Amino acid sequence: MADDIYLRYQSFKDQQEMEKEIQLRCPHKIDIGAVYSFRPKDHRTVPVFTPLQKELVFDIDMTDYDEIRSCCSGAAICTRCWRFMTIAVKVLDAALRETHTEQIYVLLPEDFGYEHILWVYSGRRGVHCWVCDAAARQLSQAARTALAEYLQVQTSTKCLLQRAYQLSQSDLACVLEEQNLGDAVLALLPESSVRGELKTAFQKCSSGAQMLATLEAHLEDLHLSKLALKELLCILVVLLITLPKSSELSIGYERHRSICFVKQKAGYKKGLRPMLLYEIALQLCYPRLDINVSKGLNHLLKSPFCVHPKTGRVCVPFSARDVDSFNPEDVPTVNKLISELDAWEGSDAAGAHYKRTSLAAYVSIFDKFLAGLALENTALRRDKNDELKEF
Repeated sequence: MADDIYLRYQSFKDQQEMEKEIQLRCPHKIDIGAVYSFRPKDHRTVPVFTPLQKELVFDIDMTDYDEIRSCCSGAAICTRCWRFMTIAVKVLDAALRETHTEQIYVLLPEDFGYEHILWVYSGRRGVHCWVCDAAARQLSQAARTALAEYLQVQTSTKCLLQRAYQLSQSDLACVLEEQNLGDAVLALLPESSVRGELKTAFQKCSSGAQMLATLEAHLEDLHLSKLALKELLCILVVLLITLPKSSELSIGYERHRSICFVKQKAGYKKGLRPMLLYEIALQLCYPRLDINVSKGLNHLLKSPFCVHPKTGRVCVPFSARDVDSFNPEDVPTVNKLISELDAWEGSDAAGAHYKRTSLAAYVSIFDKFLAGLALENTALRRDKNDELKEF
């Protein structure tokens, strides 16, 4: 409602009752919660009221990228910084749909393989992800927590980092250029001499693609130098073992002098890691999840097709496959929809319908998603009935 007043635990017996209540109260937005053990509106009259299932949801907000985006800040967005959302959708969608061989604690199966994933524009500065597979809806809070933490950049595995980098590589070059992230990349490097060398190299680059290629080549050379250092250190150990017996001071001096020699010859750079390129790229572009939204069964999330009270834009679904062409500035507003309906009613007042508005394409995406979900639910009911017949 107005002034951030929430009316929780609302439920309705049918569509007509819900429509009547919406028309009566005119809410600013509608949030969706879990499926409970009893009707939510009767929660004060039952002894045990617990959530039974809920979609697995993710919330990604543009304000979490304020430290690295230079074009906008706060609630403002543009096509340049929206690229961060594009990358986030690609990476998270792939992670949820693919099977995983890594063990995610003992709370989850070895793979996700989710199929029924709905992406929805939040109406202002972010995106929402609804994972609606039956297996996802029935996850416990502990399992949701484990899954969300597994997908966080801070705890991501090597496999996740590599795949995410591959998915975001083309967009990353654009981000480096559009957001002027050269200094941000340099700040993530552990050694000052490396930063100096790359800063000089970046100044010669005329595009983000050249910057990314320069970064890749430079870190690859340093990684090879580190491998060479390891080989020389192995030789050094053998040499130290074969040193003639002498005082501890003499041995310590020889060891120090030999290590200094190896470092100098191997082009030693301290603090370098084999995954450093992935870590730099994904520190800038990996989805920044609000995992508290994903953990709880009681957490609410704005319903698709709500109208955002601040922007007037509709919270429309979109396809992850077409995320590159999705532009939040093209999303219809409630005023635009009213104008479209009024114009159509003027020529044919007998059949005003959303299909005559710019909302039609988004409803089609939603209908297609629901059709796939209905097929899964039908198959699950059939399997359950078959199990009952066996007894």
